[in-house]
Parts: sequence; structure tokens; C-alpha cells
Amino acid sequence: FFDNPYWIREKPLQYTLFNILGKRLIRRADGLRVVNPSEREKYIAYGVPSERILFQPTPVPVEKFLDPPEEPSPKAVRERWQLHGKRVLLWVGDPAQKAKDLLTLLESLAHVGRTIPEARLLLCGDFSGAPGYADEVRRRRLGGKVIFAGRIAHDELPAYYHACDLYVHVSFYEGLAKAMVEAAASGKPIVATAFPGVEAIVQ
Repeated sequence: FFDNPYWIREKPLQYTLFNILGKRLIRRADGLRVVNPSEREKYIAYGVPSERILFQPTPVPVEKFLDPPEEPSPKAVRERWQLHGKRVLLWVGDPAQKAKDLLTLLESLAHVGRTIPEARLLLCGDFSGAPGYADEVRRRRLGGKVIFAGRIAHDELPAYYHACDLYVHVSFYEGLAKAMVEAAASGKPIVATAFPGVEAIVQ
């Protein structure tokens, strides 16, 4: 988060203070744990000796994502949301988090739809706390192309990953995006915004 303009913009006074104090404190720490190589390089640039930095990604159990599940099946997911013959883009996350850049995703879908009219965006997350996105979908006339699936139980997510053609991930900042790891374990191609740390998962 240090020196990230998107993070600081959320609470300018408070996070600017945290940013200054945090960079001073990490130099005095006996040890620091980071979850991606970008964080490690940033801390070294701040003057933290490399031997005091432990690179240890957040563990993500991937076994249940490796193979298509039987119940619910990927076919059942497509049937539930009427996605037969469609090119399915999947996003999984918490839309209420300010780090998420869903407006960029909707803008991208509008462009994609001009050349791939059968593209559909399946959004898995609780949008009850972020009603503005539904308004944005209507404003952009994407109502027939965006599906709000709601919050999906974690045990059902493997079927959703295997049902999609492409996983999309959009954030301003993030430590380690577990959803991207799950999508990769499901054998799906991933398109993501270029936030620090994303290179640890996709090339």
C-alpha cells in the first residue's frame, strides 16, 4: 500500500499519515513478510535489508479447483444463467472494496461487445452494498450482457471457474489475488489490470 495513490486517495489525511509513519517503522522492524515480489523490491528500495524480508505468499488451497466438479457442474452453471453459446467472462470478488476497479471492467466490456456480441460478464459477489454498479450497467446499456450472480458459496466456485472462457480481475492494488490463483488452478486464461504483484500470477 505504501505510496499507492489509489489507496491514499481513499482517506487522504489519514492514509498520508499512515504512509509516512509506515515507511519509517518498517526500517526498524526485525522482520517483514511480503506476499509478492513487488512488495519485496519496494521495501528494499525503502532501505530495508533484504535478509529481513520474508517472501511468503498467502496459501491458497487449489486442489478442488483442478478438475471440473460434478455438482454443481459447469454445464449446470451455464444453464442456470442462460449462457449456452455465449463467451463467458467471469469476475469473483467483493465489489464493496474500494480497491476493485469494476468501472474499468464495464468500460472494457462495452468495447469487447462491439466485436464479440456473444460476450457475457458474470459477476460473482454481493452487490447489495454497491448498488451504483447496477446503475452504471443501465447507463452504459449493458443490461443484456452483465449478469449479477450474487455471492456464490466457495464450494460452488469451482463450477463457475470451469464454466467460464476467461477470468478477468480488475484492481487498483492488491497483495495476492486469491481468485486469480483459483482461476489459474482451474486452467483458465486470465486478463488483469497491471497492479503491483499481478506479475507473480500472470505473465
